[in-house]
Amino acid sequence: MRARIGRPAAGKTGTTQDHADAWFVGFTPTLATAVWVGYPQGQVPMVPPRTAGRVSGGTWPAAIWAGFMRAALAGRPPGRFPRPDTRLVQVALDVERGCLPNRFTPAAQVASLVYLKAAAPTRTCREPEGPLAGVVPAVVGMPVARAAGWLEAARLSLAQRLTVDGEAAPGTVLAQSPAGGTARPAGTPITLTVAVDAQGAGGWG
Repeated sequence: MRARIGRPAAGKTGTTQDHADAWFVGFTPTLATAVWVGYPQGQVPMVPPRTAGRVSGGTWPAAIWAGFMRAALAGRPPGRFPRPDTRLVQVALDVERGCLPNRFTPAAQVASLVYLKAAAPTRTCREPEGPLAGVVPAVVGMPVARAAGWLEAARLSLAQRLTVDGEAAPGTVLAQSPAGGTARPAGTPITLTVAVDAQGAGGWG
């Protein structure tokens, strides 16, 4: 291959259908270079008899790239490409928006997808920005007063289950049923397990 330079390297050729443009883009662990070959006057096919042969990305551009890289890297250690992280992770994704679900995302538009760990989405969706009618918001970990407001905005009702908890602040929602994102008819009671202190303080209402 005309792009071989005797050290670790990778590249990609490119050629237009009429051979009017040809590219070679390649890189080593320390240097990346792109080469374009064509006529500056316009889209002129590089084919015989105008040229000695049909010019494609793997011909003149690759040879030019190799000559440049040999000179540019002369005397430098070859180096190594880093080993890619091939670990896989499973991610719950809002498939309509391409981001991580937030507290108001309907479960119907969430799917579990597998990604390379290094390329997995990390951005949480900004939308929906508030409770949706008939969709249970995820309220675990928040004060029950705020959770009650969100349930009301979603046209759902609140049912409490109080439990003494010495670690969580009184009034914190410890669990909910059904889970956030679940669709429920208007008025459906959503059961929240709420932390209270030894005297029973912390519940809603």
